Amino acid sequence: MSEPTRVLPKPGWYPDPNGSGRRRWWTGLGWSDRFAEPGQIAGLSRSGSTSNESLYGEWIWLVLVLPYVPALGMFFIDWQRFIALLTSPNPDMVELAPLQLILDPAYLFVVIGGWVSYFLVIAFAAADRARLKRVGVDRPFHWAFAIISANIYVIGRSIVVNRRAGAGGLAPIWVLLGLIALSSVVGALVGVWIGREFFETVYAVYG
Repeated sequence: MSEPTRVLPKPGWYPDPNGSGRRRWWTGLGWSDRFAEPGQIAGLSRSGSTSNESLYGEWIWLVLVLPYVPALGMFFIDWQRFIALLTSPNPDMVELAPLQLILDPAYLFVVIGGWVSYFLVIAFAAADRARLKRVGVDRPFHWAFAIISANIYVIGRSIVVNRRAGAGGLAPIWVLLGLIALSSVVGALVGVWIGREFFETVYAVYG
């Protein structure tokens, strides 16, 4: 008489048989190395990977956008006054041009804001990595790469999340590419405008 066929449980999150108090992912054939805290299961998909909605959070979007905020101050710098001083026939006025630029509140916003955003990005990257670990992403990209560049963290984080979760997680890269393209176009337009103002002022002063 043949033995009855053993029916294995369906893939899913079950109490860890080793008694860790956590949930462990059963593949349908055996136990995986994926664990989850009891309150974490809602953020995980039936496939055992993190659901697409939980791959993103406020921290990664702040890491993406924050570095561009100080650059907005460039639009409020008094470039016309700076150019007027720089092209003045009076040498004393020319020497005042750099000082006028440095003391411009908008320029200070760009410089100080750049440093503030740099350290905030590092903190937000650390918070983002901690969040990914909470929702079940195994060994997320390390936040310390944000010390080198926010862009490096965004790219590395997205690739690692995509590989760990099996799908998704690449949206920050596409947003980053869009921001780079937009900032490049805007920067080029501002540079053209400043250059035109400079040459027009030089022509008006010196003929």
